Amino acid sequence: MSRPEHLAPPEIYYGDTEAQKYTSNTRNQTIQAEMTQRAIELMALPEHRRPGLILDIGCGSGLSGEILTWEGYEWVGFDISPSMLSVGLERDAEGDMLLADAGHGCMFRPGCFDGAISISVLQWLCNADTSYNAPGTRLSTFFSTLYACLTRGARCVFQFYPENDSQIQFIMSMATKAGFGGGLVVDYPNSVKAKKIYLVLWVGGEMIAGMNGEGMGVKQQLPEAYDFDQDSRGATVRNETRKVGAQRDRKRKKQGESAKEYIQRKKVLDRARGKTNVPHDSKYSGKKRRRKSLAMSRPRPAKVDQTPEFRTLLQGCEQYSSPPAPPKLDSVREKQLAAAQAWLTEAYRIKRHISSLYTFLSTIRRPYLDITSTSKRLADRDDAMSNPVDGDDALAKWQHITSLSESERDEVDFQVKLVVKRCLDRVQELERGEKLRREAAERTFSSASVSAFAPLRLLNGNAQARQKAASDAVGMHHSSITQYLSEQLARVSSIQATMQQRRAEAQRQRYEKLSDGAKNAAWNAARHTDATAEVALRGTVGALDAGKDDLTYQLSPEQLQTFEQEASALIQSLHSDLQAVHHAEQQLHDISELQTRIVQHLQEQNEHTSNLFAETAVHGDQVTSGNVQLRRAKERNRRANQFLSLFFVLSGLVLLLMHWLD
Repeated sequence: MSRPEHLAPPEIYYGDTEAQKYTSNTRNQTIQAEMTQRAIELMALPEHRRPGLILDIGCGSGLSGEILTWEGYEWVGFDISPSMLSVGLERDAEGDMLLADAGHGCMFRPGCFDGAISISVLQWLCNADTSYNAPGTRLSTFFSTLYACLTRGARCVFQFYPENDSQIQFIMSMATKAGFGGGLVVDYPNSVKAKKIYLVLWVGGEMIAGMNGEGMGVKQQLPEAYDFDQDSRGATVRNETRKVGAQRDRKRKKQGESAKEYIQRKKVLDRARGKTNVPHDSKYSGKKRRRKSLAMSRPRPAKVDQTPEFRTLLQGCEQYSSPPAPPKLDSVREKQLAAAQAWLTEAYRIKRHISSLYTFLSTIRRPYLDITSTSKRLADRDDAMSNPVDGDDALAKWQHITSLSESERDEVDFQVKLVVKRCLDRVQELERGEKLRREAAERTFSSASVSAFAPLRLLNGNAQARQKAASDAVGMHHSSITQYLSEQLARVSSIQATMQQRRAEAQRQRYEKLSDGAKNAAWNAARHTDATAEVALRGTVGALDAGKDDLTYQLSPEQLQTFEQEASALIQSLHSDLQAVHHAEQQLHDISELQTRIVQHLQEQNEHTSNLFAETAVHGDQVTSGNVQLRRAKERNRRANQFLSLFFVLSGLVLLLMHWLD
């Protein structure tokens, strides 16, 4: 049978199905409880250290943690399998369980645990499931970090299933290199099934000492292993009971008797023999019942209410509970921070206006370009105007309009241009504010560099350089913000210009269709009039001589009036079309001027950005040269000190010589 660590990594092997199956198996629960109790016994935590904080390495679904809780310990566990941890959370384990890999180390505070246990985990670290998971590196990291997070004199017990003797030697060598002492404890060494191997390690050569010196100087010793002749845990009795039960089951199955029939037959025999404590018959007789784990079958220790003591401690620590007051800033620094916050707030406000313009143009695009019948458009407009939108936004009342008239389209254009112009003015104000801030910072740095004393300037050079670098970074950040806002405004203007061009094109096409229709109607009317006149002339003798060359004598006054009305209407339509074309040209001219201003503004932004980059490079060179000069000054100071020391030594020797000569 293949070992589990050879099949898949632990986080994959113990998936949702395997985790639920492993936890719900009563045999696994019993074995896990027995091994955990044996690990607690080998850990040998002194009485003066209880209740202690125990680390459960590879806690899984919390089966070992239940035993620790029943024994009265507080515990923290971690495991690499998320499925096992999920099952543990569903079972309401009382300890803290974390998702972590033991091969990456125990990332806990140094000296925070009084002991550690591990059940069937250590052999997984010896398996290299990938090319970068080296067993030596993982074991070294694990043991070194575990050694750090244990207190002095603490023990850690590992129950594991080694593959061979070389693996045991490899694990013990890694533990010894990390600083641990200890050895192996093999229970039932002569049994194949009952054999259990425990690696008992300790930190330091003495046991854990108490707060008042209890247990001081007690040497660490390796515990004795169990064997069958000791009958320490009832292993022999348990095995004999299993043998008798197996023989009875084989005999019953050979006779063809079910479990329920066997129980009923035994009850009848007990009643016939006069026994009084025979259970009553029920529908549950002979059914298999779920065996409870050892942790669930035993009563848990009574909980002690320590709320009054906790409240007393809180009252004693009230003076330390209040957070320290933040350091007070000077008035100049507060004003600078307030100005920077106001600048950013204004930039965000402009960004919100630009976003609302994008939304408005995308919403109004369809009704703006739709030049259909006026009746439906007027009805929709009346419905929209009857439900006004609250707020000061001038564009809000157009959001729910499904159709527009020509005057309303002109008003929409005007409002969009007005918002764009105001946003552009605000961006220019932001640029002016940034320019003033940069000039004030330059004046501050120049005055500080001139007024400071030379040695102080050498000492404070790094601080001033950092402040100047921070100021340059803020300037570059503000420049990028204004450039971004300008680009967004240019994009909004281009969208509006595209919509206006499409509107003008649609109106031109419409006017061409109307003029073509008018021409066709006039031509048809003229043909009809000529045909009528020709029929009238044919019915009259001498009509050609009487009509002469003037056609006005051949038309009635009503026909003349009709032709004059049609001519005047056509002229008025042409005049209105010409005015609309002039108006569209004027709007396009305004848009082109606005785009020209925005392009100029972007060019200025690019020039400012280039200047800032150049100034940053110059400042970096200056800081580098300043650091070089500072190092040279330190070297000269060191040489001067050496010269002075030598001078004082020689002077002392000369004085001693003169004193000796005298």
